[in-house]
Order: sequence, then structure tokens, then C-alpha cells
Amino acid sequence: MPAMTEDVALKVAVPRLTSLSHGGGCGCKIAPGVLSELLKRSVPFPAFPDLLVGTETADDAAVYRLNDEQAIVATTDFFMPIVDDHSIDSVEAIYGLVAPGIVHPQRVKRNASARAGDLLVLGKPLGVGVLSAALKKEKLDEAGYAAMLTTTTKLNRPGTALAALEGVHAMTDVTGFGLLGHTLELARGAGLGVHLHYASLPWLPGVEALASSGLLTGASGRNWEAYGENVELSASLPEHARALLTDPQTSGGLLVACAPEAVDDVLALFHSDGFDEACVIGEMRDGLPHVIVG
Repeated sequence: MPAMTEDVALKVAVPRLTSLSHGGGCGCKIAPGVLSELLKRSVPFPAFPDLLVGTETADDAAVYRLNDEQAIVATTDFFMPIVDDHSIDSVEAIYGLVAPGIVHPQRVKRNASARAGDLLVLGKPLGVGVLSAALKKEKLDEAGYAAMLTTTTKLNRPGTALAALEGVHAMTDVTGFGLLGHTLELARGAGLGVHLHYASLPWLPGVEALASSGLLTGASGRNWEAYGENVELSASLPEHARALLTDPQTSGGLLVACAPEAVDDVLALFHSDGFDEACVIGEMRDGLPHVIVG
């Protein structure tokens, strides 16, 4: 048997990073139903007037007012292979840190303050979880891999400028609970319904074909089990639509609820920063907190 070359030996000795993680990035989040039950059992804290954002909503960070001009924003980040930050179901070693920041108290945009009639703008295309699943099964082509890297390494920089717009009423980002899960958080926080337009949703290249072939994430099924009873899907949607709508996004885009008269400014901020696929995907409506996709 001929000796292995150095390149071949390296490929044999070094496994794929994704093969060492049972769940990558937002795909390893604790299921939303389990997380909700855990938070319900936590000891209630007394009200603090300077605590602007606490655990009562599903916001991504706590916000504490220091004075009339400054509030501190704090969150914890635990990095997994593939990298992201959130609650973690993991058997692998992890690395964590605290990420603090400063914000003007009047520019804090929560996920619980959307208004009826607001339009919903999504900043990034969807489908990272499907591409990650394809990568792990070695069925992702170079174009798909490049698209996945491009979107997951693109920082949501427009958030700061968006927070300064009076017409922007609420913001969140679409991550591990999928588009439906984080949209439902907006609905529950505001006590409103949401209507999403499936035909308007932006997808990463190749995602729909991969999903229709059965390349999906386990997290999408867990997400649906957690909140599917609060979602109504049109019968006209493709068979794989549910899995895509619940697909966990690592480094997903911002989801912005804004007044209709502010939507041009919101889109202009996204587009000027290179978020060319940012678009209107739905609107907030009066009604019970649920999501309709048509």
C-alpha cells in the first residue's frame, strides 16, 4: 500500500468541525417550549423603575437606565461550533462572555412595542439552517457555502440607525426560533396579530430546492411543536413551507416593525449598508396574538 501524501493524511486526521457538534449555532437552542417553562419557574423579581427591559418579554438583552441620557445594554454570548449566542443544549465544551453596550433610553427598541398597521421589514434572506444541514451532510455546493458564509458574517449594523427613527416601533432579530417564532414574539409582546406574505420572503440561493428534497433541521420540527398552535398556514403554500418558516437562523436578519410612512427610510438604511434583499414581508393587525401566513 503506497504511503499517504501529506494532504491526504491531513484530510484523514482532521474531522469536519460540524461533525463534532450535535447542533450548530442557533440549531442548538433550547426548544422554545422548554425555555418558556423554565422561565415561568424562575423566582419573580421586584419591580425596578430603571430596569427598562427585563425577563418579562423575550428580548435578547437586558436594559438598565443609568441616567436620563444613558442606559446599559447587557447580554451573554456563548459560542458554539457554528458560532452564535443564546440558551444552549450542548454536550460539547463552550466559551462564553458578557457583551455590554450603551444606548440612549429613548432609543431602546423592544420586541414588544409594535403597533397595529405597522409594516414588517426583514433585513436578511432566510435559510441558514437548511444550508447548515446540507453542509453537515456534505450536500452543499460551493455557491451555497459562499452564500451561507456571506450572510452569517454580515453584521446587523443598520440597527443603530434604525433605533433612532421615530417611525420604528419594535425590533428583534430572526435566529434560533425561526421566522415564525420571532414574529410570534412580536405579536405576543404587542397583543396583536401578524400577517406574513410568503411570496415576499427572501431566500438564500438553493434553499427551497434543498428543503423540498428533504434537507431540513431537527430544530425546525421542535420549533413548530412549541408554537405551531398559534400559527395559521395557507393551504396553498408548498409542502416544505412549514419547515422553512421554522428554520433556525444563525446570525439572522433584523425584523423591524415600523409605521407605513417610515418604511422607505427603513429600507433606505438597509440598502445603503449593503442589505440589498431587505424587504417588506407582512404587517401587524388587530386581533389575537397569532401569525397567519398566506
